[in-house]
Amino acid sequence: MMDPKEARELSIKLCSVTYEEIKKIPRSSRSRISEITPTDVLWTADLIAFSALERYLKNIDLPFTLITESRRIENENAQIIIVADELEGTRNFKDGNGPFAVSICIFDTKSSNILGAAVLVQDSWGVRIYSADDKYAYKEDYKRNERKRIKCTNKKLENCSIAVGDYHTSLSDARLLPLMALYNTREKKPLNPLTETITGSYASAIDICYCADPQIGVVGYIDLRGLWSNESKFPKHGIRAFDVIPSVHILECAGGKATDVFGHKLNYDFKCETILTMIAGSNAEIHRELFERVRESLKMMRYL
Repeated sequence: MMDPKEARELSIKLCSVTYEEIKKIPRSSRSRISEITPTDVLWTADLIAFSALERYLKNIDLPFTLITESRRIENENAQIIIVADELEGTRNFKDGNGPFAVSICIFDTKSSNILGAAVLVQDSWGVRIYSADDKYAYKEDYKRNERKRIKCTNKKLENCSIAVGDYHTSLSDARLLPLMALYNTREKKPLNPLTETITGSYASAIDICYCADPQIGVVGYIDLRGLWSNESKFPKHGIRAFDVIPSVHILECAGGKATDVFGHKLNYDFKCETILTMIAGSNAEIHRELFERVRESLKMMRYL
């Protein structure tokens, strides 16, 4: 049986193994991508990452099930379930000028509890690994291996930014609603002007890890794209469980909170096509503030 510390260490190792394979793909090859098909480099990157995971996991003395966006390895005797997003932030990876991440989460098959998780982030600050066992969250520099515990409850709503999932969408309501949520309160009192900052990382896992990191000025994450996922124009528009399972666990272990737009716990059913809405805060107070603003905006626009 794997304990949480072992699960965290395995998650970190799997992130590292995957990252080392992905970064070998030349930037010149990435720029030719137009859409996701089996012949595209982005799809190739997923398969390369999956192969790296498979090779490493064959050497562990523990039956496992591996679930990724590209492929699966099923084992009816599995003691752990490994959920992996081999490449989060594919648009940034393609362009070579933005952050991308590798996310890993390990579940116990008997209890369905998360044993450990890790998210490796490459951004303008370098390469870092956020991780968590069953209680605490950590951050470490990828090269220095200096790990320290992180706790984000000291974050305040003032003078910080709020990340909005894929803000640059062509759907007008999807662009408007997050801003409505930030500014339309009962008292008509806007947030500090600095909170108008809308991040555009195109990587949900990264934005949520930013909420957990006390050294980064992001206090919340709002993603409402799932509200329009049934429209013909955006049939799969929004975040999926694969995108956020590891990072949400890290955020919660760091003292944060995340729910869907109705206040329910996020659905971890491992289905790639499950579309989510999400509101996350660096602590319960910030989450409640964002949640109330989003709900009021949804009512004003008659979505609720």
